[in-house]
Amino acid sequence: MKVSIGSILRRLLAETVPVDVEVIEIDDKFIYTRPPRSNWTKEMGWKFLITSGYEVDEDLRWDGVTKSGSRIIGIVSGCSYT
Repeated sequence: MKVSIGSILRRLLAETVPVDVEVIEIDDKFIYTRPPRSNWTKEMGWKFLITSGYEVDEDLRWDGVTKSGSRIIGIVSGCSYT
């Protein structure tokens, strides 16, 4: 499956709380997200490693490898199959 701009993903916050997020940008390393239908920029939202799906937040020292507070657990809508 390939995630694209506008896809709605489900993240699991603190391993307990499911939260839907919208993909607003993708680069070679990260998927950038925001609350669905908001006008947030990528700097205001959340970013996840493409390789693992774990959140990266430099302010909280989450590297998405050894430490993270949330992770992508599924695609709700807007994906394509490749």
